[in-house]
Formats: sequence, structure tokens, C-alpha cells
Amino acid sequence: MPLPYKLGSHGPEILAWQKWFKRYAKSYAPPVDGYYGNDEVVAVNEMRKRLGMPPGDFDAAVASRVAYLYEPAQVAPRIPTYV
Repeated sequence: MPLPYKLGSHGPEILAWQKWFKRYAKSYAPPVDGYYGNDEVVAVNEMRKRLGMPPGDFDAAVASRVAYLYEPAQVAPRIPTYV
């Protein structure tokens, strides 16, 4: 899912982003549930305010300012087994 993350976004990438957010800004991080809802809107607007940016979504400009980079989990390849 490309940026911006916004109200209604959901899935594994949002879940990973929420976990990152909790490490980056624990004091105002939203809950970790894989859904970008009203709590995320409030938290992102607080982050943007602290960065001197106007309210809005978690977009590429914010990601760049906080050095956020989504890295999908590595999944080990399946090794075929022969019986």
C-alpha cells in the first residue's frame, strides 16, 4: 500500500506502521490494530504539529521527515519436499 496512509486504510502494512509509530512516538501513538481510524488521525496530526506541518495524512513528506520506511516481513521460501 503506497503512501499516504489515511482514514480507512488497513492491512499488514498499517499494522507494521502502527508498531513503528508506537516505538517512535509512544506518548501519543494510536492502538495497534491494523486499521487507520480516528485515533490514527489524531496521532498523525499531533506528529505533524510537532514537526511544524499542517494537519493531514501520513504522507511521503511526513515519512521523509521521520525517516519512516516500510520494510515488509521477510518470508522464508518454501522448500519442496519429496516423499
